[in-house]
Amino acid sequence: MKKQAFLVLSSVSLFVVLVAGWPLYAQSSVTLKSDIPFDFVVADRSFPAGTYTVRTLSPGVALVQSADYKSAGIVSTLGKKNLDPANGTKLVFRRHGKTHFLGEIWTRGDDNGREILKCKAEREMIAGMKSPEERTSVAAKLR
Repeated sequence: MKKQAFLVLSSVSLFVVLVAGWPLYAQSSVTLKSDIPFDFVVADRSFPAGTYTVRTLSPGVALVQSADYKSAGIVSTLGKKNLDPANGTKLVFRRHGKTHFLGEIWTRGDDNGREILKCKAEREMIAGMKSPEERTSVAAKLR
């Protein structure tokens, strides 16, 4: 009996969270396309230079996919607030040495972006380096 009550309560709670959160997700869902001129890393996976689509799947998850559908990865994101609205739709990469890591997703005119969590490879690289990270922005188009 307790197990059934727990299942019912869990199902109702999940339904309420999904219904309440859907309008927020619908407002924050973004799909953009970008030509990335260098190899890069997302979630410990290497991607070759090329044309990519980046799509937010939910408030904390984004999909990075090559235009030829041969490379894809899902990554965790966090909300990031900027004092001023972004002046262009762009992907921001953190560079350590010669390796670029996807770091942020911004949409023109919006002061809320998405920050990509640092993967294990990036954290290990940071621990072993003495030079500061550099940032590179790549223009993107909304789709």
